[in-house]
Amino acid sequence: MTLIYTISFRDLTHVSLAQATSSHLIAYDVERDLMPLILAQCNYSLEVGKGTVVEYNWAGLERQLIDRFIRGRPLIDYQVSFLSLAFGKSLFIQYKIICICSLIHTLS
Repeated sequence: MTLIYTISFRDLTHVSLAQATSSHLIAYDVERDLMPLILAQCNYSLEVGKGTVVEYNWAGLERQLIDRFIRGRPLIDYQVSFLSLAFGKSLFIQYKIICICSLIHTLS
């Protein structure tokens, strides 16, 4: 599938993760938001001996998805800090220690 739009990341509006609000995020309901778009971009045909043939207009679907959900939203910048990595690693180590202690307790 070929993308219709090509946009440089420099051309997009950027928002830091700390400044992001719910209006910056993409939220959708499959039944209410996606199914009507998909059904609008598919063509049904009935051929004798072959049954129903369904063809999708992928370019049209992509255009509608971009227009409805992505266009106008900023790119949210997320930077991993050393503290979050260190904290995550310490939690993993603590979890492993607890598992080893419970195993030792079970065996003894």
